Amino acid sequence: MPAAVDPIPRTRPWHRLDDGRVQCDICPRACRLREGQRGMCFVRMCQGGEVVLTTYGRSSGFCVGPREKKPLNPFLAQDPRQKARRLARALVSDMIVYQPDKRQKALKEGNLKEAFEEEIKKSWEEYVAQVGDDLANSTTFFTEALNEILAGGQKVF
Repeated sequence: MPAAVDPIPRTRPWHRLDDGRVQCDICPRACRLREGQRGMCFVRMCQGGEVVLTTYGRSSGFCVGPREKKPLNPFLAQDPRQKARRLARALVSDMIVYQPDKRQKALKEGNLKEAFEEEIKKSWEEYVAQVGDDLANSTTFFTEALNEILAGGQKVF
């Protein structure tokens, strides 16, 4: 007769604390658990003075959806011009997100081109690398994004 399988597997990365609790060492939260208490993950708990895994052998998620899925990257489902336009806007938006004070100062002083010269050059290079020379140079998407987003609607570029 085979040995009985323990329904709740013990976990290894934990240690006992001086106050009687056990500390789970799986993640940076380092949950300190008393008997019967679950960790922040609700996956491990203290049982019998040990940290045990309560989800072993159980389903961790269900997915109900159509068999045909859309592509993971929405840019792949679009035509190249749409991709180029969205990418230009995303690249220019990132300039503002990471340097809002610099943008405000440059708008007040009227030197937006000079202040963001390096960032614009790097973003343009990324834009060309992703959409190709022909499309990048035959459309005004990047310039429009600079004027609409970075320059706040002013025609600076």
